[in-house]
Amino acid sequence: MPGNNKVLDGVKITPELGRELLSRINPIFYHLASADGAVNLIVNDLVFPLGETARQESAGEGRLELVDAKVEPSGIMRDLLALGGVATERGLVTMRLRGADFVLHDGRVSYRDFVLIFPEQFDLTFSGSVGLDDTLDLSVSMPVRAELLERLGVRGTAARYAEQLTGSRVDIPLVGTRQQPALDLLRIDKKALIERALKESAGETIDSALKELFRDRRKGKEKPRPRKN
Repeated sequence: MPGNNKVLDGVKITPELGRELLSRINPIFYHLASADGAVNLIVNDLVFPLGETARQESAGEGRLELVDAKVEPSGIMRDLLALGGVATERGLVTMRLRGADFVLHDGRVSYRDFVLIFPEQFDLTFSGSVGLDDTLDLSVSMPVRAELLERLGVRGTAARYAEQLTGSRVDIPLVGTRQQPALDLLRIDKKALIERALKESAGETIDSALKELFRDRRKGKEKPRPRKN
């Protein structure tokens, strides 16, 4: 397909479209419970040979646009919104897209700063690639919120550290496949996050902070000691 072509023009967003097409650009679209709005897809000098072996010869550029998009998240999208403290129980959630230019090369769809913007000033920034063989080489950058710190095991003091880390972001690798993407939270450096928070806190050290975290975790596990007469 030489030249500039608008492959999709105001096509209604549906869970099927997300699963069969949009997830080939970003796997976050694979699991959508329901959706509303429209999508535009523009490609430039697209080369897309049919057949599994010929896909390595694929080439071209493109841009994805969302118009008045609202989604009912499921799967990894719901997990990410929960880590950002974005309520999803009310049905459809507004979603905007910024910077969704991509390159198709060597059987992979690649991009940088693919940004999805949700309510409550929460955004997800994706970088990396999705293979036509459904493999992932992606990471997602997100703001640090108390819900994320609690998921990482930072108990009790999570809200305080989240306040200190306002404006900070963390990169989370995505593993698995296009159909079953997952967040690799174990690869997040929790100590580095806490150290960043402590730079904004006066008089506290990383050692004392970690001791407080571990003490919070032990609460409820310790048996009461007998009182001496």
